[in-house]
Amino acid sequence: MTAANDTAAPTIALGTTVESTTWRAHRYSDSIRVTSLRGAGKVGKRCPEFTVMGAVEAIAPAVLWAVEEGANVETMRAMLADVVLAGLEFYESEKRGVDVAARPAIEVHGELMHGTFTETAARLSFTAIHHAAPFETRFARGLQMLDGGAAPAVAAQHVKAATFKMDTLVCATKRADAAKAYAWAQANAARLPTITLAQFRAEMAAIGARFS
Repeated sequence: MTAANDTAAPTIALGTTVESTTWRAHRYSDSIRVTSLRGAGKVGKRCPEFTVMGAVEAIAPAVLWAVEEGANVETMRAMLADVVLAGLEFYESEKRGVDVAARPAIEVHGELMHGTFTETAARLSFTAIHHAAPFETRFARGLQMLDGGAAPAVAAQHVKAATFKMDTLVCATKRADAAKAYAWAQANAARLPTITLAQFRAEMAAIGARFS
């Protein structure tokens, strides 16, 4: 291992979110988005949001430091706005406090279910595994129906049963539904990776959380 590797600054890995009590930052493939949490979840408050687009590898360590240190909004804005000098793009916007989740997202990456729960939104995908009969079995049944019920002699073929997966996407209807689902997910974290769509819909109905 080289000395450069030994002293490499901590950074925000691609596809991950870092969070403190005052900031949330997510690194995408070509951008970093930083959202203030000072007014998160509060009626009448606004949450500044900054986005840097381009080759963000070089600024990711600085963003991580600013998030962890709880930099004020002015400091974060000034630091990120300077990236235009390096050829990157900087954008500033605002979100309503009630549209920003105050607590960290719950990410699920299981065999049957994956997605994200937050206090303001929930977007999940459920995978159902289906098994189809081998071709020769289905072919024989078709001939039997055409032949008036007589079972034809069909040569055995070494064809395995087909297996295929089907994904179903569900989303919380309103923020209130997402908040209920978030509380449920916190209490059922161990079960989330293996829960089925039927089980999920039954439990959401029981707590009054509506999903599409």
